[in-house]
Amino acid sequence: MRVFLASPSAHRVYRNIKRSSKRQPMLGPAYVAAALRQAGHDVGYVDCDALDLFGADAARAILAADPELVGLSFTTPLFSEVADIARHLRAAGWGGHLTLGGVHVTALPEETLTLLPEADSVILGEGERSMVLLAEALATGTGLDQVPGLIYRDGDGGLRAVAAQPWQAPQLDPLPLPALDLYPMERFTSDFWGGHDRRMGVQITTRGCPYHCEFCASGGESWGKLRYHSIDRVIEESWRLKNQFGADYLVFNDDTFTVKPSRCLDIAQRLRAEGLDLPFMVTARVDAISENLLAELAAAGCFMITYGVESGSNEVLRHIGKNTTTDLARKAVRDAQKHGIKVVGNFMFGHYPDDEASCQSTLDLAQELACDVSQFSITVPYPGTQLYRQALAEGRLEIAPFYDNFGYYGNVPWRHPRLDGQWLLDMQQRAYQVMAGRG
Repeated sequence: MRVFLASPSAHRVYRNIKRSSKRQPMLGPAYVAAALRQAGHDVGYVDCDALDLFGADAARAILAADPELVGLSFTTPLFSEVADIARHLRAAGWGGHLTLGGVHVTALPEETLTLLPEADSVILGEGERSMVLLAEALATGTGLDQVPGLIYRDGDGGLRAVAAQPWQAPQLDPLPLPALDLYPMERFTSDFWGGHDRRMGVQITTRGCPYHCEFCASGGESWGKLRYHSIDRVIEESWRLKNQFGADYLVFNDDTFTVKPSRCLDIAQRLRAEGLDLPFMVTARVDAISENLLAELAAAGCFMITYGVESGSNEVLRHIGKNTTTDLARKAVRDAQKHGIKVVGNFMFGHYPDDEASCQSTLDLAQELACDVSQFSITVPYPGTQLYRQALAEGRLEIAPFYDNFGYYGNVPWRHPRLDGQWLLDMQQRAYQVMAGRG
């Protein structure tokens, strides 16, 4: 079967902020494409973000492959982009099967199909196995009731949910290597390492998250327990990114790369022993790092680490389920910089328990930590999070059509219990101005 996958562009959603930042390949479709290929299907892919394709242009790129099955994966802020692509596909007379996946779809599947009448089905959770079974069912005409995690329109226009739980890979190494040859890898560059236009190689070494931060959907049951690629597989993918795709540096894009510090230490030592000689970036929690591990990471080539600091109030950190402390943040930043690793600190204003004083504490902590890069966002209750469920139950959500006001910047799509939306926007702007003035 001819299958085509696509990722919508984020440029119109994030406007100039997105255009000025680094672009990264979305690896979910690459894994799904590899599974479909392994099953014998003809697969294509377009990264609309990398190629600046919107609406009609994105639809034309998809239709050029004459697909029988199209899969679009997206997060909440990109809902309207997907809706636009879907409308143009149908307006062009395409009559194939359109299925949707991703974090937003998994959280709100029935609503998604109601809002997007152009779509035929949605797939919940991880998509590799379900997409293969969907393609096989459509190709053979055997019906869709054996595709795990599928919700689809029946012949009467109603919705039918397959009883089986959404599929999740029990082990990661048996998954085929992501089909990155379908991606415009030369487009994924940044100036984080070694000057402008240095090509990045992105990989994910884990799936699932053991933590339960109220603002994040990654720890939800829909995405399964924590699973790991073997260290051999991590090394294999690292060499592949360097030799086959010309990566100048690596990005380990796990939710928390250091979630198991002993494994992280083993990876660092193997990277060093292999002589890969590629600098790399990682993500970490401030309570899942040590000076010894940071020293090993630095020796292996780690040049940047991202910490989710989130708040300058220990009470807020406890309430939102982060369960870290400001002292741990201080130590994590200090130890990383001691070993020559640049630090990206992520901070948030507008957690549910926040007030003006706690937000000011967050800015004060950001100034004290003096991370090499400080990023400030406003807390948004994204579908699939505990915060969304609470805001929904209390009637605090203010959702624009197709979630157009759910981007990271410029909108506050809910009524905070103590803070005015404009005050939060002003606080975010002031934080960037204050930190810029430090330079």
